[in-house]
Amino acid sequence: MRKENSEFKTKFISESGSYLRNADYFAFVELENYACYCVADGIDTDEKQESAKLAVTAVITAFSEDPGISKNKIKQYIHVAHQTLLSEARETRLEASIVIVLTDYKNIRWASAGNSRLVLMRNGRIKFRTRDMSLSQNMADRSEIALDQLETHEERHNLYCYLGQNGHFAPQISGKKKMDDGDIIFLYTRGIWESIGDAELLDAIEGASEPEIVCTGIEDVVLSQQNGILENYTFASIFVNKVYRNPKANKRKKILKIAFSISMAILMVVGMILLMKYRSNKKNMVQMQKYEERGINYLNEINYTAADEQFDAAIELADKINARENTDAYKHAKKIEVYDAVSGYLSEGIEAVSEGEYKKASNKFEAAISSANTLEADYGENIDFLDAVSTYKEFSDNMKNGTEALDASNYEKAVEYLTAASKAADSIDDTANRSTSDELLNTANGKMVIQNGNTYEVNGDVLDGQELYSKALTEYNSALSMYTLAKESYSVPEADGKIAALTIKIDRANDKVNSLSTQEMEKEADDYIQKGNQAAHEGDDAAALEYYESAKEIYQKTNNDTQLLVVNQKIENTQYGADEGNALTNVLDAMSYMASMDYETAIAELEIARDIYREQGDSESATAVAHTISNLKTLRDSAVNFNTQTGDIEMNMENAVG
Repeated sequence: MRKENSEFKTKFISESGSYLRNADYFAFVELENYACYCVADGIDTDEKQESAKLAVTAVITAFSEDPGISKNKIKQYIHVAHQTLLSEARETRLEASIVIVLTDYKNIRWASAGNSRLVLMRNGRIKFRTRDMSLSQNMADRSEIALDQLETHEERHNLYCYLGQNGHFAPQISGKKKMDDGDIIFLYTRGIWESIGDAELLDAIEGASEPEIVCTGIEDVVLSQQNGILENYTFASIFVNKVYRNPKANKRKKILKIAFSISMAILMVVGMILLMKYRSNKKNMVQMQKYEERGINYLNEINYTAADEQFDAAIELADKINARENTDAYKHAKKIEVYDAVSGYLSEGIEAVSEGEYKKASNKFEAAISSANTLEADYGENIDFLDAVSTYKEFSDNMKNGTEALDASNYEKAVEYLTAASKAADSIDDTANRSTSDELLNTANGKMVIQNGNTYEVNGDVLDGQELYSKALTEYNSALSMYTLAKESYSVPEADGKIAALTIKIDRANDKVNSLSTQEMEKEADDYIQKGNQAAHEGDDAAALEYYESAKEIYQKTNNDTQLLVVNQKIENTQYGADEGNALTNVLDAMSYMASMDYETAIAELEIARDIYREQGDSESATAVAHTISNLKTLRDSAVNFNTQTGDIEMNMENAVG
């Protein structure tokens, strides 16, 4: 039995750091022939579900039921964890980073998704390690940032692959690596690697004979370097003191020598098969590129469903090619996977728009934009199609907000959002969706106009009940304008009935106004002035002006010039304030005196206006009036000098004649 003939020692620490809840989870199981070690870091915000624990438990359970170390096995285990988080998500999406390690006590294989890490130490140095699946790691791979900046770079948690993600899930799967006696395996989460680097890991194993010594040393370093908030941290140390060795190995060597000669004969056959596979791969690669080019053209033509079909076909060929990691073909296949995700999101977004599910559509377009940015950042792709996608997102957002506002009877906001939606659809020449938004916009406009008409009509009813017939008539006429607009411009069915009922009210109000005597009309005007005074006293200048204007209309009808002067002064005082109104009156009077060349009186009026502006703190107006006074005094002095000179000339002429 392999476990009995090998020696693996495992210890771990897992703490919540500065938080009440530990979102990390580590577990392992060692069977007779195989062992599994798994660490996960929950990266979602769900307080009810423990995503890391769910993921690790799913992996350990799947492994225990069907153990193995093959690539298909470990791929199966990590996909089980991914599907578990997707299926258990309720109110929020469950997400986690994970590293899975499998061993047959002689070899090791691992899988990872996210930024939890594995390091394998051999002879005092790092032999193997995982790569973070983050934007920071990609930038480091392209030498845009130094490797030692990964632990602090702002994009270190910007992951493009993790458990629970939407769309295509493509974890890293390692090849099978042979282990040696004395190897040390570390599994740890971001709470560890954000605080320590490779130097601290190497220091920790120096002179350490037991895994718990390493765990304790690492935790001491993490705690000593704590600066502010300490994340959840988990660290597992696996000492491979002895690997399994097959006692029949020598016999196998002899068998291998015998088999070698047979193998040479087989090589010819294998060579032919490989040649055929090479030709097939080359053919598939050419066809895959054709699908890719067609898909990109469809994206630029805003035919997202057709684009998705092309990229799906390209993905099928990429799977057949099965390129090795880090080859150009492998990178090309990864790029097509991102394109496939983009087109898939866009196809689903367009479908959601057609079904009126605008919130879902907005989320899909947002996901497409994020994936498209990955194409540009990681692969240098031209993403001109992104403008149209952004416009579709804008359309979806405005349609969602517009329909919600319409349902809530907030017609003004509905018109604003739906107008923006129509403009967005028009900018990408989408006539079908433009028609949908225009139809809703027409409904919103019609309802808003009817609502405004109802307000005017209700105001008219209140004023009619108060026997303020002229003002009631004004409100009724405003309501009639709204109902007529609703009928003629927006074809609102209820408009005809409202117009007919309102016409009766208008005729009745007109009859009442026409039947009033001059005394009764002026009594109504006096009531308006009293209401205006009350509104002005309460600080409601808009209402006060409305009442004063109604009174003014009546006094104009009765030719009461005295009351017209009174109400005009009230209007002026309400518009400008009493003091400012007086100042304005002084300025107007000064202009009259200037026209008749009575400069002294004009200057006196302007000086009063200037002093009022100064008392009010209106320095700009005071300065302007003072400047006018100065000019007027110059004009006055010029006129005096001219008159004096004219008098002297006349006197000299009289003396000459004498």
